[in-house]
Amino acid sequence: DRTSTENSDWILYYSRGIAYEQSKNWDQAEADFLKALELSPNQPFVMNYLGYAWAEQGIKLTEANELIVKAVEQRPRDGYIADSLGWVLYQSGDYKRAVPELERAVQLRPNDATINDHLGDAYWKVGRKLEARFQWEKAKNMKSSLTSRYKKNYKVKYYHDINIDTKRWEIIELPSQRIIRSCKFEEDAEYYSNILNKNKPFGDLGFPNFLTYK
Repeated sequence: DRTSTENSDWILYYSRGIAYEQSKNWDQAEADFLKALELSPNQPFVMNYLGYAWAEQGIKLTEANELIVKAVEQRPRDGYIADSLGWVLYQSGDYKRAVPELERAVQLRPNDATINDHLGDAYWKVGRKLEARFQWEKAKNMKSSLTSRYKKNYKVKYYHDINIDTKRWEIIELPSQRIIRSCKFEEDAEYYSNILNKNKPFGDLGFPNFLTYK
């Protein structure tokens, strides 16, 4: 029924929000993330993405913290969400509380350059200068980290045995999975808008689910 379709539309608003955010169109991105949360209030990936985006900009830090804490409660073993919590604490100036959260994030995702860099920043702020330099050097020396690209871009979908338009999607190899990442964010925004305008169910889109992380 229509109510069920509307509730599932959060995925489309979330996806379009990512496309807008990656295209540097923050106002429209934020509106779509908020709409996605209105339709699915406890979705951890939406809460994490929006909270992290606010933290990165140094805005709405209280609200960002609240969203990310809820996301962590649902996905306590997710290193990227753990990093978001540490980073919002860092951006709020609470460096001492940020350190253990970022240390936990590094334990969960040791090969992510962005997370290691965040931990280095936090160490520096609490006076652990030697450890900070170590983390920064570690992040710097990491080869073009695939997990860093995954965290930085977020726009990922699981890749199974289906035909992929390689002009639209980039296949990324990770140790335990294969994912694809959008290469054309501006086109994506229009793509999801057309789906929403036509009220087409998300299940008919013909590409894999990108929310089932391992």
